[in-house]
Amino acid sequence: MTGDQVIARLFFEMTRVIHKTYMPDTRFGTFLDLVPVGYAIFLGQAEGRPMGLTGLARFLDIPRSSVQRRIDMLIEQGIVERRALKYEFASSALTGPRAVGAHRQIVRMFLSAARQVAPDEPAKPSLYRAATEQA
Repeated sequence: MTGDQVIARLFFEMTRVIHKTYMPDTRFGTFLDLVPVGYAIFLGQAEGRPMGLTGLARFLDIPRSSVQRRIDMLIEQGIVERRALKYEFASSALTGPRAVGAHRQIVRMFLSAARQVAPDEPAKPSLYRAATEQA
């Protein structure tokens, strides 16, 4: 497999893992429509700057009404919560047993892809240990 094929497959499979973890009863195509909003919410939270509706719409360059519909679906699924006009992932969505298992699976996928794309690069032992530890 070429490096491009490995990376393309990685992103597709990573998205499948996230889908099965957070919204298994939702059609995959519908889930894909929510992914950019979820990623933007996660990014803002990870950087310590959660975004509100206007910030998300501006960041994603899509209408506020479209962002609001997607956020409503994420809230309905218990994935996202509104806190003081900002949106963040629910703590259970980041630290629950299924989430931790999915995170570890994704790290293993990234490590495997890295070995395939750049086999001569040394692996980071601490990342590998974190990914392979049992919950």
